[in-house]
Amino acid sequence: MRHRTASPRKAYTLGLALIVVLSTLQFAGSRFVTNQQAVSAIEINLSGRQRMLSQRIGWTLYRVSEIRGQNRVNERGYYKSILAACVHLMESSQRALATRDLTMMQDVLAAGGPCMRPDDHVPLQVPADRAALTGTTVLAEFTKEAWRVAVGEAEGDAVGEIARRFEEPLVSLLDQLDQATLEAQELSTERIELLLSLNWLLILALIVGEVFLIFRPMAKAVEGSIEDLKKSNERLTQSEGRLQDFAATAAHQLWETDTSFRFSYLAAANPHTRLVKASETIGRRLWELEGVREDAEDGSDWEALRETMNAFRPIQSFEYSRAEPGARLSWWRISAQPVFSANGAFIGYRGTSLEITNEREAEERLRLSERMMAVGQLTAGIAHDFNNILAVIRGNAELLPMAETQDSQDRSIEDIVAAVRRGAELTSHLLSFGRVQRLSPETIDIGEFLDRQSTLLQRTLGEDFRVDVDLPDRPVRVLADPHQLEDAVLNLAINARDAAGSGGGLSINTSVQRVALPTGLAGPDSRAVEFVTISFQDNGPGIPSEIQERIFEPFFTTKSTGEGSGLGLSMVYGFAHQSGGFIEVDSTSGTGTKIDLHLPRSSQNPTSKPSIDMEKLEEIGAGMTALLVEDNPALREVTKRQLELLGFDVTDGEDGGAAIAALDESRSFDFFLLDIVLPGDIDGVYVANVALEKQPDASILFCTGFPGTGNNLVRQEALPGAVLAKPFSIDQISEEIQKTLGHRKSKNGVGC
Repeated sequence: MRHRTASPRKAYTLGLALIVVLSTLQFAGSRFVTNQQAVSAIEINLSGRQRMLSQRIGWTLYRVSEIRGQNRVNERGYYKSILAACVHLMESSQRALATRDLTMMQDVLAAGGPCMRPDDHVPLQVPADRAALTGTTVLAEFTKEAWRVAVGEAEGDAVGEIARRFEEPLVSLLDQLDQATLEAQELSTERIELLLSLNWLLILALIVGEVFLIFRPMAKAVEGSIEDLKKSNERLTQSEGRLQDFAATAAHQLWETDTSFRFSYLAAANPHTRLVKASETIGRRLWELEGVREDAEDGSDWEALRETMNAFRPIQSFEYSRAEPGARLSWWRISAQPVFSANGAFIGYRGTSLEITNEREAEERLRLSERMMAVGQLTAGIAHDFNNILAVIRGNAELLPMAETQDSQDRSIEDIVAAVRRGAELTSHLLSFGRVQRLSPETIDIGEFLDRQSTLLQRTLGEDFRVDVDLPDRPVRVLADPHQLEDAVLNLAINARDAAGSGGGLSINTSVQRVALPTGLAGPDSRAVEFVTISFQDNGPGIPSEIQERIFEPFFTTKSTGEGSGLGLSMVYGFAHQSGGFIEVDSTSGTGTKIDLHLPRSSQNPTSKPSIDMEKLEEIGAGMTALLVEDNPALREVTKRQLELLGFDVTDGEDGGAAIAALDESRSFDFFLLDIVLPGDIDGVYVANVALEKQPDASILFCTGFPGTGNNLVRQEALPGAVLAKPFSIDQISEEIQKTLGHRKSKNGVGC
């Protein structure tokens, strides 16, 4: 069993209680001794007073007897008053001695002065409350007879007879009183000595009690407390040492801050781990450390961190970067808890720091590896599809000169055009997935749009596949590219048909919802946005959970070879995000699949399209001059022939320099068709700006196969003209040219 040492407080309390008891007893004993000493002294004094009173009574009796018969009445009355007072005092002293009443004895001694030292010729007052002594003692008889003389009951010879009769007993009484006084003195001395001895014993007990009841237990308790304190200090030292060892060998660094978030403590750092030095940290805030930039574009939200710290909330895995010497960038992660005092006051933060540069670099390498794998898969898919397209074009081009009939030539031409259209769709799908497809968003009434699409969908999906379209009962408009929306709806419907199979069904309905953008898509303003949701619900077998995360990957498909390209859902995914919306999938094996396409709601009226007379193409550019700038010779030649077919007088150039040279020759052009990305330092945008400076009324139309990257990335709304995506047909270029020329006429007050 473990021995428990009494605490000093407990030992002191117990000992103090016992000492109080002993001190009380010693005080009571001292008071008792003092009282006994006072009583004994008064008794001795009173015994001496009785001897003097006896002598005074006897002497007074003789004086009364001597003046008997003489005409000395006053003197006789005077002595009788003295006799009465002395008898009364003698009897009172005797009663006081018998009862040991200290107050009564003190009163007798105080009243004896006039009796023992009377003033001549002034009679004393005879007490009226006398109570004579009872019994047959000499003192009782003597005082009784003396009282009779004092009050006049005994006169003449009787007085002398009383004096003579009590002379010898009175002498004997005086001897007795002397002996009693001596005995009283001896008894008082013995009592006092006994009481003093008892008092000394109490004092000794008090001293012993203090030693054994207070000092010894306190000494033991203090000794035990000191021993416990030593052990606690040893454990604390071991704990601190253990903590320092952990801190010195761990990758994390421990730290504390004060109430103003300045670092006030750093644990010893692991010498094999590069951590922050105390000399660079103590007295600074986190965002004041050397190399830390709050405006760095590393995703660190310093404002949110300060809000968290000002609210005294825990810091959870906050990551930030530091610029190291040699332009090296290091990454750090901190976590911390607020610390409060016993009364609830905030005293700082206590947390850890960890360098995660290697972790970040490893994650970046992993992402790069995943991107390369995706690029490899994408490249393989593109190569596969484009090789098939090129094979079709090449085969038909080679067969075209060998065709023996006009039908054979027409069939080859149709196959070539179809292959080109397939290639254009393929690139459009890829650009949509990459969210770089150039869109022409318009306000679309979704009810009218789905009503038009329902017939096409039913014809495309087959008669044995049921399509139910629930149209909204009021106008609901979205902002989107109509051609891309048509492709998205068609792709989602075809996927539903392929999943449900023959005899299956698809229901399409719309709703208006106010939802927040998913994590990763929301910008600085993450408030809920109003979307129009187009829902596609099929009754197929559903999508297995293990492949749901891959359904939007390009060229990923679960269909058999030749039944699907794997670009349908990826195109819809890119189109939704590029349009400012998103797509959600809810599917469980055995219960079908629901895909929600969320697009931004529009409050504008539907966009009206200008009518195009395709039978009068040659009249579009009749009497006008055009400058064509395209760096690809073959494409430049085809495009020139298309413009000439539309009636333009065309001048062409291979780069921006040739175009600027043509403008410097003070040649005037009505229409400019410019490729955006050109070789050299002069691109199509620069050419357009120079042309507009020289000819403010010129019509500009840009064409491009890709919007470009890096410095070549151009926002469509910043261009001084519309953009035509490559490849384009004669119908598409004629439509865009009519829009451009119509805008010019409207600006000049000619058109509507």
